[in-house]
Formats: sequence, structure tokens, C-alpha cells
Amino acid sequence: MLEFIREYAVSIMTVSVLTVLLENILPNDSNKKYIHVVIGLLMMLVILNPLTGLPHYNDTFSIPHLHIGDDQLNLNTGTSHVTNSFQKNLAYAIMEDCHEQLGITIACRVYAEENAEREITGIKQIIISPYDQKTARYIATTYGVKEEYITQ
Repeated sequence: MLEFIREYAVSIMTVSVLTVLLENILPNDSNKKYIHVVIGLLMMLVILNPLTGLPHYNDTFSIPHLHIGDDQLNLNTGTSHVTNSFQKNLAYAIMEDCHEQLGITIACRVYAEENAEREITGIKQIIISPYDQKTARYIATTYGVKEEYITQ
């Protein structure tokens, strides 16, 4: 614990000294105020950095309705580039459409079906987060997908 505090203090002092040196080296012109903002942000990052070491940091500070687990993000490596592009573009269109039409922000992942010739034959699954039935119904009717293909 004492080592942690020492490293934390040294990092703050180092950034502070570098900040003072940088401010003295820079000329007094109109860009100085922007440089002050960048330096301030850097100082905040150094001061807040120990928060990332806290237990359950990701669970506490992440935005839950925008989080989709890693198991839901793996791409099917057997799909073609065209299918991957289609999946990404459709997911983006759904997210944008839900934001504009329903006023909600969702995360979305689309999985398409391919035939033996690597042609897209349909939608296998659409994963949305946060999931609610109204959003699923809207996506199903707007994009012509069966509602049971839309999951969380």
C-alpha cells in the first residue's frame, strides 16, 4: 500500500513539474488557453488513474445499457467479408433508427445466415441491449424480421 501511494505521489509530481516547464516554454499566444485545457485534462487523468485499480471498477463505472458481453461480440470467422459488412451496417442502421424514431440508445449486433455460395439468405439473430419488447417489436416490423430472432 505504501508503495502504491509513493508511485501515485511521484506521478502527480512528475506531471506537475512537466506542466510548469511546458507553460514556461510556450509563448504567450492565443493557443495557450487550449494548451491549458489539455494540460488540465492530463492532470485529471493522472489524479483519477488509481480509480481503475479499484475492485469492480468496470461494473461500477460502465454504462450498463451499452454493454454487450464479449461472448456476444465474437464474429463468426466463417462468414464472408460481404456478410460481415452487411451485419455491421444493419446493426448501425438499427441503432440509428431506434435513436431517431424511439429516442433510445441501444447497442446492437446482427448475425446473418449464408448459403454455400456465401450469399446472405436471411437474419439469424439480432442482439440488442437494453432489451425491451417494444423495441424488439419496432425492429421486427421495420426491418421485416421475426420478433423471436431479436434477443438480449
